[in-house]
Amino acid sequence: MRKNFAFIISITVLLIFAGFLNLSCENLEITIVENGKPLAVIVTPENASQQVSDSAKVLSDYIKKSSDARINVVKKVSDKDKIIIHIGEDDYVRDQNLDIASLDGDGFIINVTDSKNIIIAGPTGWGTEFGVYEFLERYVGVRWLMPGMDGEDVPAQSTISVPITEVRQEPAYFSRRLSSPNGAAWARKNRFHGRVEFHHNLL
Repeated sequence: MRKNFAFIISITVLLIFAGFLNLSCENLEITIVENGKPLAVIVTPENASQQVSDSAKVLSDYIKKSSDARINVVKKVSDKDKIIIHIGEDDYVRDQNLDIASLDGDGFIINVTDSKNIIIAGPTGWGTEFGVYEFLERYVGVRWLMPGMDGEDVPAQSTISVPITEVRQEPAYFSRRLSSPNGAAWARKNRFHGRVEFHHNLL
């Protein structure tokens, strides 16, 4: 009886400890904007495509809209104290062996490897772009509810923090397309990408 009681107590203590440990891990985060001041810099590869460069600018622009803090986009980091947001696969990202190449072309990874580095990258420019939109939705709170400026919601905040975690995402459908001449930009922000060309033809 005493052995059973001791066993139950031991298990209970372990479960409580595990709960506290899990809670503490979940609460770990990196602050990229604090009280309206940027603590990070956005870095793109030296040979970044136009799509990846544009995605980095989109990230910087929306963080500015939300917090009034401008996170600069650079090729090389001069301030070693800054948190680095890597957009696309630069040398640092490749050294992490994250197996990004195995993802679908429209897939991406958001990886916080340590207290100084955030990675947003896909195997293609499309994947990296979609990773930026996902980051803005998850951690900045941006929403694109319908086409046009009236459908865009950017919350005002002075501090932006990102949890230490990993998001690995791929589309459920190979091709996602919206047949509307006015909704192309909105559809793109919602991860639409028509990879198969087709249409009806009335005779």
